Amino acid sequence: MYSKLKNKNFFKLYFFVSLSIVFFTICFCYVFLHNNLTWQDYLSINAIENLSYESGSGTVDDPYIIATPTQLATIASVCNNGNNFENTYFKLKNNISLSGYSWIPIGGTDRYTANPFSGNFDGCGYTIFNINVNVSNRSAGLFGYISNSNISNLVLASGQITGDINAGGIAGKASNSTIENCANLSVNIFSKKNSGGIIGEGNSTSFNACKNSSTIITNSSGFTNTGTAGGICGYSSLSTFSLCYNSGNVGSASNTSNYVGGISGYYGTVTKSYNSGTIVSGSTNSLGSSVNYAGGIVGYNGLVSSSGNSGSITARALTKTSESTINDSIIKAFEVYKTNYYIKIEKNWKEPNANVVTTTSSNAYAGGICGSAIGNVVDCYNIGSVSGGKKTVSGKLTFVYINNISEIGVNDNWFSTFEATKVEFSYTEKYYYSPICGQTYGSIENCYGNLNYDRNVDGLFSNYFDVKAPSNREPYYRFEYGNEWNTPTHFNNYGKYSTFFGTGNFGGSKETLQTNIDTRNGLSISIKCRVGNTNDYVTFNLYSRTFNNEIIFINRSNEEIKNLVGNGLNSNVWYVDKNINNGYPFLKEMVW
Repeated sequence: MYSKLKNKNFFKLYFFVSLSIVFFTICFCYVFLHNNLTWQDYLSINAIENLSYESGSGTVDDPYIIATPTQLATIASVCNNGNNFENTYFKLKNNISLSGYSWIPIGGTDRYTANPFSGNFDGCGYTIFNINVNVSNRSAGLFGYISNSNISNLVLASGQITGDINAGGIAGKASNSTIENCANLSVNIFSKKNSGGIIGEGNSTSFNACKNSSTIITNSSGFTNTGTAGGICGYSSLSTFSLCYNSGNVGSASNTSNYVGGISGYYGTVTKSYNSGTIVSGSTNSLGSSVNYAGGIVGYNGLVSSSGNSGSITARALTKTSESTINDSIIKAFEVYKTNYYIKIEKNWKEPNANVVTTTSSNAYAGGICGSAIGNVVDCYNIGSVSGGKKTVSGKLTFVYINNISEIGVNDNWFSTFEATKVEFSYTEKYYYSPICGQTYGSIENCYGNLNYDRNVDGLFSNYFDVKAPSNREPYYRFEYGNEWNTPTHFNNYGKYSTFFGTGNFGGSKETLQTNIDTRNGLSISIKCRVGNTNDYVTFNLYSRTFNNEIIFINRSNEEIKNLVGNGLNSNVWYVDKNINNGYPFLKEMVW
């Protein structure tokens, strides 16, 4: 009896212990799976046929209703296994949190075109929280790749999306699709090539009423492709944007070329849009060969109307400095009665640094509206700071007049040599940045900026007389002192002419040496000589450069820009309320 009771109690204890082990094993597996598996892995454990949507049949009148993370993940699993959901409709029922899971994007199982999502997804104004994506060899986003799709009324908040080629909040890549009334509030986006707050790469896609306030970064260190980044779309081809707004910081630091814009980084037809975020193209250690474009609306090749910017815009590139040494350059001035007369640009006499220094930080185009505009830019304004590349030239030139030389000697065997003119100067030949467009291939019409971009032409002009007479010979020819002969004269945006008459005799009449600095149409430094029985000058352009530096916009103060609506900006599009946008014009149709 005792033995039977003992055996019975033993089996009870054994059963209880075994059941406990099974229970704790199940709990451990659940916790492990729940916190470490991707949605794709999770769904593979469960038969797809056992998963279902909240309700609906997927038609336009009876869409599938999505209410849980698992139901949302079901779309990813089914699509990524080959069903693109063409003509299928989905709607969110409530907010969804994806916390604790590594999300596998819906559609696009490689970086190009495999298994795109082609359905219709209506977020109904609900928000997806805590999305975390980190994938390679495919586009990254809530959706990976969408084609012939419509995504609307969807909000993303909190999380991070990282991809190696295309990364965007809604989708990494979109083709022939429509994105409407979608927002990325705080999901930061990172990729090595194309990054966008809404879409990383958008081809023939329409964006309407989309917003971004997240950080968008492209950093292709060790990646050979160019980098694009946009508040709404990084790389755009044949895409359109309307009523889009960005307030997030956007930047690209590719080591080749960078295209960054508040709305679109690369290409885009944009209307009625606005940027207030900080836009930076290139890094401080960009390669000298980099081409960097930054625009408040479009970075590269935009066509923009009725749009504005108040964000800081910067395009960076390394500066390059080159020096042209002027040393013993001899130019034949004229000939009289078979006698040659010369001008010499001589270094190391009176002016030891007679040279021209050119500093270029070009290939860095920045504009408050477009870094580069391929078409017309109309009815726009900018109040943000803009910084890009420019080309500056400075130097010191010494002009030496040489008289009556039958042969130029190699040992400074001169006859009657004396200095005529010294010029010191500096100016900016070309800007690659502007309050509206850093570079444009269209027209700029009815656009306003609050920054006064001076051409920055200025310098120091001085003439003085000196004698250099080898072999103790007196100069054969002298110049009279002019009124400003020894007085440096500052020039700035106007022409400076000085004429000095000689007292000697070349051909029986008074001779003239004239020095000319003209800055009205660019910087031109020349020396003119007249000799003998002629009234004609012989002109030698020792340094000449024409400006290619038109900056087309209308300068207005901040207060004047606040009052432009109806007095410059289109009052059918723009409106002013001192409580909105700091009192600056804002777009009537945009929900700010």
